Formats: sequence, C-alpha cells, structure tokens
Amino acid sequence: MRYPGVYLAVFLLGASKAAAEACKCAPSDLCWPSTVEWDALNNTVSGRLIRSTAPGSVCYPSEPNYDETSCNVVIANWTNSAFHSADPISVTSPWANNSCYPIYPNGTSIASDPDAGERGCSIGSLPPYVINATDAGHVQAALKFARKWNLRLTVKNTGHNGAGRIWTHNMKSIHVHEAFKPHTRGSKNTETGHMAATLGAGVRDGELFDAMIKENLIAVGGTNQDVGVVGWATGGGHGFMTGKYGQGADNILEAVIVTPDGEVLTANAYQNEDIYWAIRGGGGGTFGVIVSITVKVYPMPKMEVWAINIAARNSAPSKVWWKLIAQLHYLLPGLQDQGVHGYYTITGPPSSNMITFGGSLLLWGGANGTFENAARPLQKLLASAIDIVTYTLAPLPITSFAELLTLYPVGKGGVTTSITASRLITRRTVKEKTLLLAETLEQVGPKAMAPSDGSPNFSVSGTMTLSKTPVDNALNPAWRDGVVHFITSQSWDHSLPKDQVSQIVNDVTYNKLNALRGLDPDSGAYLNEANSLEPGWQWSFFGPNYGRLHAIKKKYDLEGLLWCPQCVGSEEWVQQEDGKLCRVYNPFLQ
Repeated sequence: MRYPGVYLAVFLLGASKAAAEACKCAPSDLCWPSTVEWDALNNTVSGRLIRSTAPGSVCYPSEPNYDETSCNVVIANWTNSAFHSADPISVTSPWANNSCYPIYPNGTSIASDPDAGERGCSIGSLPPYVINATDAGHVQAALKFARKWNLRLTVKNTGHNGAGRIWTHNMKSIHVHEAFKPHTRGSKNTETGHMAATLGAGVRDGELFDAMIKENLIAVGGTNQDVGVVGWATGGGHGFMTGKYGQGADNILEAVIVTPDGEVLTANAYQNEDIYWAIRGGGGGTFGVIVSITVKVYPMPKMEVWAINIAARNSAPSKVWWKLIAQLHYLLPGLQDQGVHGYYTITGPPSSNMITFGGSLLLWGGANGTFENAARPLQKLLASAIDIVTYTLAPLPITSFAELLTLYPVGKGGVTTSITASRLITRRTVKEKTLLLAETLEQVGPKAMAPSDGSPNFSVSGTMTLSKTPVDNALNPAWRDGVVHFITSQSWDHSLPKDQVSQIVNDVTYNKLNALRGLDPDSGAYLNEANSLEPGWQWSFFGPNYGRLHAIKKKYDLEGLLWCPQCVGSEEWVQQEDGKLCRVYNPFLQ
C-alpha cells in the first residue's frame, strides 16, 4: 500500500554573528548568499525553494500580502495544530510565531496582545527560506548549501515539539511488509522477518492509524493524531499501545538517513548500528535528516476501555485528597503488570467545580475478566473513600480502535503559552514513598480554589503507558523503571502581565520541577514533553546514554550543522531571541 506525494521541507535560517568563524551567517551579514546563489539553489532543487512570509502577515494592512478574507481563514484555524503542521513556515509553538500573530481589525492579536497591530509583523525567528524536497537528492543539496554558506539549518515535520526540528510533512508513503527483514551489507540476514510498515518521514500518527485500521493492523503511535511519527518515535514515544508493544523508539526496525555530510545511510541492527542506536530514543533531528523509517506492525488486538472519574467532595481536606491519589498510584504497578495502562488528568477550578481526576484505562488482548480482576484493588480503595470523593469506574461502549481515536481529537495550539515540569516516577517511589508522593502532588498540582490574582490554575497529566521491557537503544533507562510520566503545567495568553508570567516560569522551573526531582532524584523526563528551560537536561532526557550519544553526534556532525534546543550537542551553541545562533565560548578550546 503506497501513498504518493513525498514532500520534505528543510528550513534554512540565518543566525547572529559575533565573529564570522563562531556564528551562523545571518541575512544582515556580508556572508549571506546573494540572490544569484539562492536562485542557483532553487534550480538545483527543481524550483522548490520558498521565500518565507509569516502566516499571520495577511492580517496586517501594512504588509503587501494583506487580505481580509485570508486573514479570517488564518484566525479561524490558528488554534488548530493541523493548520501549523501543514504550513511550511509555521509551528504550533507561540514562541516562534509571536513576531507576527494574526490580528483583529482593532489591532489586538489573537493572543490578546492589544499592541500587536501597532508593533507590526516581522519574520522573527521563523526561517527566511524553506526547501520543499521530494527526494534525498534535494535534502543533500540543502545540506551542502547550508554547509558552504555557514547557515543555520533545521528540519521540521509537524513542529509539535515547538522547536521546528522536523518538517517533512508531505512525505506520505506507507508500505506494509508481511515479513520485513532489515537490509544487510554483505552478510545474509537469517531473521524470519517481522510484520512492518515503511513510512515516509511526513506520516502523522493519525495517517498511520488510518492506514493500519484498513488492514486490521496496528502500529504504535501517540495520542495526538497530528503528531509526526518520526519525531515522536525517535524521541521515545508513548501512546495507546506502548505499554503492551514498547515505546515508539523500541519499534523502529530501520531508517534511511541523510547525514550532514550528504551521505544517504540505511541504519538498522546490521549496518550503521551506531546511528541506528542513537535515533531510537536520542532524537531524530540532530544526527541527520530521516527520510523514512520502518516500524513494527501487529495484528489488531481485542481491546477494552474503562473510564475512571474521581471528584473531591466539598468537605474533603486537600491533604486527604492527595493522600488518596498517592494511594491510587501505589496500585498502578499491579494494574500494569496485568496489562492495564492508560492516561489521566487532574484539574481544578475554574475548569471544574472541584479538584477532579479523570482518565481512560486500556487493556489490549486481555482474556475475559482480566480487567475486573486487575481493577479489584482500585475499586476497593475508591469504595473506602466514599466519604471524601464521588467516583465512577466503568467500561465504555467502545468496540474498535477507530472509535477510541474519536476520544482523542487533534490537538490545539498556536495562542496560549505554557510551561511544564515533568518526571518519570518509578515503581519504587510509588510503592515506598507514598507520603512524600502525596505531599509532592499537593505542591505541584491544582488548588481547590482558583488563584485570586487571575493566574491560571495548574493542571496535571499522567501517562501510564510505559514499557518496562529493556531494549538496546538510546532511550533513557529511567523509562524502564517508570510507572507514570507525570506532568504539571500552566498556560496563559498575552493578556497576563509579564511580571506574573515571570513568576509562573520561575515557579514551575525551579520550585515544581525541583519538587518532582526531589521525589525521584535518579529518574528522568520525556524530552518531547519536558520543561523548555530544564536545568541539566542532558541527564534528565538521556541519563547515562548521553556520553555515547554525544560521541555519535560528533562522528556524524562534527561542525554542528544540525541544531535544535535541548538536542544532543546543542549545549555548544546559544540561540538569541531572534533565532540567531552562535557557538558558546569554551575556554578549553581557545
């Protein structure tokens, strides 16, 4: 089964210049390529070079492309992440688009900034040029051009990580293999083969699911159907079925990669094993440009979905509520050992009348009665707490995976800014530190009353779809010990005063994140859902694997052609407010 329309976009960005040899070349620098050079590149890539304009610019009367009808379309779609995914310039992150938010006729931006119209629109940190490549040769040309002219280069698919790392949005080929054997170089592959699917780098989770459902098959993917499979899987990847079949990184059998020096490599367990190891958990946007991956596929299993909802009664003291939630976490390892996984959120006023815990519990391929037996301790716990909570724990009338997907619509984005603190919480912690867990949850979770100063209340989400099965890849070993990936977050728009924004960012980064680290100091975090200012991110995201990953980065990208925030090797560069990039001063290399 194949889908046409292979389409890769490589972002070419300029960067600041403190010294020519230390910084990427910026459009304002003398080193910037001339129009003749850009035209020559455009000819090389068969006319696929795009001069960028910010998508929100159609709303500004001062811009040459101003168009009221187009502006209305942009405003109507701005909060839909699929809009940004399909745009070669934009990303869902409000940080990248804040130099040109769409504005209403009165000049107020869609993010509630009343001065946006007066300030005007600029390209900001968005890329001045984009190459829409349709094959590896176009990618090679982009890499060669960026290397020759010392340009900043990033690669983006959907941009859900907010950094614009990968934009291969329309590489949509999907091919199913009955018994895939990784390609070897000389030696004979004696494997029997695994059912698999080879995906173009632009395939999104929803597209993968749709293709597999038609064949009564399934492959692991995330819960947001707009997220790109490659970026999701190479960063680790949790989703509906990862508790049963392994994380996204565990399911990659092979990848075709264009390295920064322009070589096209096939990476698997038999050739180029080092980069194959690295992209399975070490991130995919920093070692090379992935143009396709082959992932494991499985027969569609039987499924059960149960809903769990718990609400605190008005009379319930906060400490009693959080003690109950900690006791619930104590039971999670037992549930997961019997095949029950899932997701939850904890919210408070004003989004709900009281603090509530709500989620879905999933069982794949379980025998009749498995869920009821596994959930019996949970039922008993909740029944014993009936004086302080109301609750339901009941099966949902969902009979197919396609129906399940309707519960998880395509995500939102593009307006509000958020900051998170996250941590992989281990089995040992939920079993042996119940009291500390309750105290930590109370500290980082939503409050029973909405903040009186207008700041948003916190929300909490829990991912209970972690696989404890060890795999020889770059995924942080903390994943194997984890029982839940815990995220606390706070969102706001531009109407919130900057001093309150600063307080929120500092509180989350240095108080709430430290509280989670204190709860489980030897664990880590999921790089695709972590704090964007995470101190010591190398250990949090990659643990003891970082040294090996850094060596592989140096082997394939010694000059640092590919860069993304909090990616392997990124600490050697610093990004300025406008997206310009310079090397960090290192006295040992002077």
